[in-house]
Amino acid sequence: MTDRRRFEFRYVTDGGRAPDFAETALLGTETRTDIYLLRPVRPDLLSKLRGNKRLQVKRLLAWAGPLQYWGMPLDHAWSGTDPVMTHLLPGLPIDRGPEQLLDTANHHNDYRVITVAKKRRLFQLGDVRAEITTVRAGDRSFQTIGFEADQAAALIAMLVRYKIADRSNRDYGKLLA
Repeated sequence: MTDRRRFEFRYVTDGGRAPDFAETALLGTETRTDIYLLRPVRPDLLSKLRGNKRLQVKRLLAWAGPLQYWGMPLDHAWSGTDPVMTHLLPGLPIDRGPEQLLDTANHHNDYRVITVAKKRRLFQLGDVRAEITTVRAGDRSFQTIGFEADQAAALIAMLVRYKIADRSNRDYGKLLA
C-alpha cells in the first residue's frame, strides 16, 4: 500500500458562519459514524474505524506554516493479518475483528475510544477539496471546516481567498481530546 500524503487545514466555526462554497458544485453529502482510537502518547497518529468498514491511520509528518502535512500509511478494509496494523496499533488484537479490537481498546490504558457521528457536505474548489462537517461526540457537538490538497500553495491560496488563514488549524485528535 502506498502512503498517501496531503496538506490539511481544519478549524471549528465557533458558532460563526461557514464559508460560502456556492460558486462550486457540491460533490455530495455523507453521514457516517467513525470510531477514533486516540493514543495520548502518540498525538502524531490519528486512527479510526471509518463507518465500521475501513481502518484508517494518519500520521502527522510536519507542519508547513499553518498547514499540517499528513501521511496515511493505512487505509483499507479490515484485515486481521496486516503487519502495518500490528505496528500502528500495538497491544490491540487486530486478528479478531473490529468489535474485539474496540472492546480491547476501551479497556487499554494507552487508548481513548471516541465515537463520532459526522454529517459532511463535500466540495471541490479547484485543486482543493473542502468539507463542512457537523460533528457529534458524546454530549459535544460542533461544526468544522476542512480543506485538503496535494499541494501546499493551492491550499494556502484557498485560506487567503476565504480570509481564514489566521484560524487555528486543529485536527480531530486535538478536537476530541
